Amino acid sequence: MVVEYIVPAAILVSSVAMLYSSYRLLSYNNSKYSIISTGTSYKSQVKELELRREIIKTAILNIYKQYEEGKLDESLKTSLLERFESELDEIESKLASLREYAELESLREEYEKLVREYEKRRVELENRISELERKLKPPKEEKKVKKEDVKEEKRRKSDEDVLDEILREVSKIIEEYGVD
Repeated sequence: MVVEYIVPAAILVSSVAMLYSSYRLLSYNNSKYSIISTGTSYKSQVKELELRREIIKTAILNIYKQYEEGKLDESLKTSLLERFESELDEIESKLASLREYAELESLREEYEKLVREYEKRRVELENRISELERKLKPPKEEKKVKKEDVKEEKRRKSDEDVLDEILREVSKIIEEYGVD
């Protein structure tokens, strides 16, 4: 019985919490996240940033190779590295934040799946309970038998009444004619 009240209350509280956190996420408008495209899931944004990070790391390695081969001078190497490293730092900071949002998104999906499975199972159980309750109720035929018993009893009483009436008539006749 308690579970019937606790589970819906927990679902309601968690739904309100999810709505509030969604509102907070949507209202969070910070320019340092402007590089991330909106309308896509946080998981896909994390994947996109991780790919960009790998591309930048490869570019940094190529800069060092080019410098070692003598194809780049010191000043060009330094300016390119500063540019790529600052972009890499920006991506790393965005990734740190977006990973938490991606985890939140995954947890919400898992929660919704759990709620759907719970509802499906609850409906299955309710249907089975109803089916068994219908099956275990006394059949209507027994009620008919009882009605027939009542009719039979009434018929017997009327037969007894008729017999009583006949006996009274016979008793009257015997009294009139004095037969002992």
